[in-house]
Amino acid sequence: MTPSEVETAVRSLRPLCVRWARSVVGGDAEDVAQAALEALVRKGPLIEAGAATAWLRTAVYYLARSHMRGRKELLVTGPELAADGDPEDTLASAQLSAEVQAALARATEAADGETITIA
Repeated sequence: MTPSEVETAVRSLRPLCVRWARSVVGGDAEDVAQAALEALVRKGPLIEAGAATAWLRTAVYYLARSHMRGRKELLVTGPELAADGDPEDTLASAQLSAEVQAALARATEAADGETITIA
């Protein structure tokens, strides 16, 4: 693609990019779409003009999946329990763990891009 074709593609495909990203990551769609569009600008000269839409959709999909993996890792990490921990702390930790697991299960079932809130 020529630089002007890349610019035209970025302008015209941005709304689609955000929609594709929103279907996977919900509220962080703008960040994922921006990253995909930046990749299109960098790789534009290597992409055929007719393949830009398909290439961009694939890029959005992979970036969104990567973004979701990062999110899940953040949800799972937490403070370590001391070996001589209080039984009540252990119970609270088990309850928190169950809540996190339930939230992860809901997040993987949410196909319409809704935001999951952990209370």
